[in-house]
Amino acid sequence: MQKNFDPKLHRYDSCQSALNGVNPFCKVASIIFAVIALAYDISPVDLIPDAVPVLGWLDDIGATAIAAMNIFQAFAKNRNSPVLHVVKIIKWILVLIGVLTALTIVMLFLMGIVLIQE
Repeated sequence: MQKNFDPKLHRYDSCQSALNGVNPFCKVASIIFAVIALAYDISPVDLIPDAVPVLGWLDDIGATAIAAMNIFQAFAKNRNSPVLHVVKIIKWILVLIGVLTALTIVMLFLMGIVLIQE
C-alpha cells in the first residue's frame, strides 16, 4: 500500500487535472473541436442537408453549441461552479440527441436501401 495515496487527487474528470485545473491538451482539443464545428457549419456537406427546413440548421446549431460549451468548460475559472455542472449536463444531452439522430438517419437510410432492393 502506498503511504502517500490521497483519494482526492484521483477523483477527477479526464480533462481536469486534480492539482491545477484543466489539462492543457484538453484546452487545445476544445479549440480544435470548435474550429471543426465552424468548418462543418460553413461546409455544404451536412448530416442533414440545409435544404431541409429547420432540421437542416439544427445539426449545425447543435455542433456549434456543443463546441461552445466544451470551450466554456475548458476555460472556466471556477471549476466547482454550479453553472459549469449544468453546462456539462446540457452538453452531454445534446451529444446524446445528436448520436441518436445520426443512428436514426443511418437506420432509415439502410431501410430505404433494403426496400429498394425488394
